[in-house]
Amino acid sequence: CVCVCVCERKRHGRSEVGIQAKLIKADFNGAVLTVTRSRNVSLVRASGIVIRETENSFQLVTRADRVITVPKAHSVFEINTGGATCCIYGDNFCFRASERAVRKFKTKSTIDL
Repeated sequence: CVCVCVCERKRHGRSEVGIQAKLIKADFNGAVLTVTRSRNVSLVRASGIVIRETENSFQLVTRADRVITVPKAHSVFEINTGGATCCIYGDNFCFRASERAVRKFKTKSTIDL
């Protein structure tokens, strides 16, 4: 899996698989992301609005009006989508948003961090 969703309640009958399929192809500019795990300990619990997504990183604006760059590799992000909280594994998202939108993903049984 590229991401793992925990649904608090079903939103308009959508299942977790449907939410995951949408998140894989989503453009994250403007989304609120929180870093839950990272090799860089100072980035853990950093939260902000994505202002730029590159192939290998997210740039976030924090509440303190600081711009931070968070590498996707070796990081886990959390995003809230209506009624679901989803964890996004950055190692599997090391693609540009335009490439990710047309790419077909295969499910993997294990995720290494």
